[in-house]
Amino acid sequence: MPTNQNLLILIKSAGFGEGEPDLSNTLLNNFFKSFFKVNVFPDKIIFLNNAIFLTTTESTTLEILHKLEIHGCQILSCGTCLDYYQRQDQLKIGTVTNMQDTVEAITNYQKVITI
Repeated sequence: MPTNQNLLILIKSAGFGEGEPDLSNTLLNNFFKSFFKVNVFPDKIIFLNNAIFLTTTESTTLEILHKLEIHGCQILSCGTCLDYYQRQDQLKIGTVTNMQDTVEAITNYQKVITI
C-alpha cells in the first residue's frame, strides 16, 4: 500500500498525551500500529524536540517505525534537537532534517497532524 502523499505527521514529544510516561509510550506505539489496521500510511513523520528519543538508541518504537519506513513512510529527526540532546551518533532510523525542510513540509502538505 503506498503512502498518502498528502499526510504529514509531526511528533513533538516522546509520548502521546501528557499522562504517565509508560501509558504515553504505549499509546504512541498503538497509534503507529493503527496505520497498518486502516491500511493508510503517512508520507512523512518528523520527530521534533524530545521526540527524537523515539528514533535513537534504546527506543521502544524502532521496530514499528522500521515497518512504516518499509511501507514508504519517510522518517525524519530534527538535527537541532539531536544536537541539543547530544544524540547525533545514536540515530537508529530515518534521516536528519532541519527547520527549513520542516516548514516547507508543513506548508506543502494538505494534511498535517501534530502529536
